Amino acid sequence: MSANRIKMTVEGTGTLSDGSTYKRILRVRESLDNEVTTEESTDEVTLNSDQKVMVTTFRANGKVTSENVDQTGVSDPENFEEKWRELNWRWSRVLNFHVPITYSKI
Repeated sequence: MSANRIKMTVEGTGTLSDGSTYKRILRVRESLDNEVTTEESTDEVTLNSDQKVMVTTFRANGKVTSENVDQTGVSDPENFEEKWRELNWRWSRVLNFHVPITYSKI
């Protein structure tokens, strides 16, 4: 029997340091099934309304078992990757502030 532990969607928009605009939708679903924690996450990023990348990742007990990357309109993958890193840095900085790394289990 599978039990959902987390099901969430985080969505945001903003402007990167070079003036590029973005929209990001992050969906995460974590469940426990026979002592195996599984996670499915989808990270969808759209830059300047015309470049879109969707990464879907599956994990079992924290280890990646599958990852699929779908790109639309990305003409310069290295440039997109650079912007993705900046976006991840901004989001992780904010989320780490609101969700501290140290915690005590309930």
